[in-house]
Amino acid sequence: MLIAVPVDADMGLSSPCSGHFGRAPHYALVDSESRTCAVIRNESSHHGGTKLPPEWLADQGVHVLLCGGLGGRAIELCQAYGIVVYVGQEGTVAEFVDAYSAGSLHCATLDDGCTQHAAHPQHEHAAAGELGASRLPRRGKE
Repeated sequence: MLIAVPVDADMGLSSPCSGHFGRAPHYALVDSESRTCAVIRNESSHHGGTKLPPEWLADQGVHVLLCGGLGGRAIELCQAYGIVVYVGQEGTVAEFVDAYSAGSLHCATLDDGCTQHAAHPQHEHAAAGELGASRLPRRGKE
């Protein structure tokens, strides 16, 4: 199973986790069985691509997202693309994956959406439930 963690730098399992899901410059992709890690550049719409971050991660084969925090819309989109989101950890990719493996992370719900917009005006999230129909996956396609 492929796990994604938004990161600020390409340092493999030692990469520091990013505080911003969609705007993170990179994602660490970790195979849950072998623990091999590849750090890839974020090529979603926040960095010049054409797909929203959850859609882009789903295209990479991601099944689980480990994140310090993200908006309600991102949680909803991840759920729509079959990506299970866990929150509640800071530190490195290795620490996050260890916490996930130990079952100590919280499975995110819409209530866990980022509420710190005043502290981070450079990013905005639509309220949960305000998804454009064109961005949701069609039934039967996963």
